[in-house]
Amino acid sequence: MSKQKYFQEPLFQELKKDYCYVCYERIKKDEGLYIGHDMWRHKKCKPGSNRWLKSKVGQENPLSSPHNELT
Repeated sequence: MSKQKYFQEPLFQELKKDYCYVCYERIKKDEGLYIGHDMWRHKKCKPGSNRWLKSKVGQENPLSSPHNELT
């Protein structure tokens, strides 16, 4: 049986900065980076990292996809 995570976004904008959009875990003080559009992530959840690739965000937006020579 696969492990599923459910995430509910905070209702208030002030609380959004407390949660990482990659792993959906709470961000402690001085462990987060502001990405933009009211989104935050852990420093360890950087694009291309193992945490990124295992997350839903990394699976939807793969960084290591092969490049097409025509584009």
